[in-house]
Amino acid sequence: MSDKNNPVQHLYCGGDNAFSATLNNAAVTDNGNGTVKIPATDHGFLGVGSVVYIEGTTNYDGMCEITEVNTNDFSIKADYVAETLAGTETAKVAIDFNRPIEIIEARLHLSSAATQDTFTATIDSHMGAGWDFLLESQAMNGVADHQAVAALSPQAIHRLDVVRFAFANQDTRTWGLEVLYREL
Repeated sequence: MSDKNNPVQHLYCGGDNAFSATLNNAAVTDNGNGTVKIPATDHGFLGVGSVVYIEGTTNYDGMCEITEVNTNDFSIKADYVAETLAGTETAKVAIDFNRPIEIIEARLHLSSAATQDTFTATIDSHMGAGWDFLLESQAMNGVADHQAVAALSPQAIHRLDVVRFAFANQDTRTWGLEVLYREL
């Protein structure tokens, strides 16, 4: 599948815990270089260049690129605005493009086969829960590599929708998720 006007692009996410983390009740810190430090104890996100989706903050909601990773915090590209988090905000594996896209596929790799948990990909519709759509659900028991949203049936995503990925990862496998997409 090749389209010179709309080439296939890739997004990456990685970690060794669940596909979500709760942010700490603490201040966001200005790194002084166009990035901010987000406090999140043992968040498990890995990989500079990976993306996370932040929710519940006043100033940092949306899809963000990770620029630095430490055990109890991670930095994202963002203009600094002073904010103390309440401890209820989250960082998750989700994508939000703010433009119409077509997801071609998502590839999940685990460091070794899982013994439990289910991987899901869901369209969280801007229209409300009545329009949400489960794209993929895969029991990962005995599975280390899974290809979701197969290339035979790409999924068009509205510019205001968010695609949420979930995996509890109770086995604490190191994981990598690659999403292939094209702008429409």
